[in-house]
Amino acid sequence: MLLGREEVRTEIKLMPDQVEGLRKMAERMRPERPDFDFRSATDEERSAFMAKMQAQQAERAADAKAQLEELLMPEQFERLEQIALQTQGAMALINPEVAEKLGIGKEITEAMTKDMTASQEEGREMVQSMMREQNREAAAGLREKMEEMRKALETKLVAHLSDEQKTKFEEMKGEPFELAPMPFGGRGGPGGPGGPRGAGPGGERRGPEGRGPEGRERGGDRPERNRERGGDRPERD
Repeated sequence: MLLGREEVRTEIKLMPDQVEGLRKMAERMRPERPDFDFRSATDEERSAFMAKMQAQQAERAADAKAQLEELLMPEQFERLEQIALQTQGAMALINPEVAEKLGIGKEITEAMTKDMTASQEEGREMVQSMMREQNREAAAGLREKMEEMRKALETKLVAHLSDEQKTKFEEMKGEPFELAPMPFGGRGGPGGPGGPRGAGPGGERRGPEGRGPEGRERGGDRPERNRERGGDRPERD
């Protein structure tokens, strides 16, 4: 969630009472871990599960956006949406709200979705191949390759737009905002204002080490290990 980033909170001038409101909102909306064995499931079961998850994410995104509109001032919410579009890049174009504002038709949206699905599948196959072959040299350059794929996908998506739509999309992003890169995974993945994988305007593209709604590192709530291995073993006489 973008609002977990201190630089974003500063940019939109978030007030202390709003920070507390965000904390409570994050607690209410924290999803439960799904009970699903993905490895042993059939292709049909996986597809059904993914469709269900996407529907739930879309519902949470709409709910989060409504709550944020109540919590934030209009100018804060507008700037947050602009930053969200910047972090999402061209991937935001398949967002129904963004597509509607730009006048992107159904056929173009479907073509963009196919481009994105093909790119995701290519990336998935590349990662799986590296894991099977245990190719450490290739894995070391994974971030660069994924970034190249992301740029190639953005070029394809933007190519579907007319010159007028391209200009309007850039205007929707507002003033440029520099967001520090996440540890592996760039500035994040699709999300943002009602985005397909975000939670309202606070959504951002997440890497493997992304932060949660309150800015904590994943796993940050786990108890630390206070004893070293072997620390409880009796000493030898």
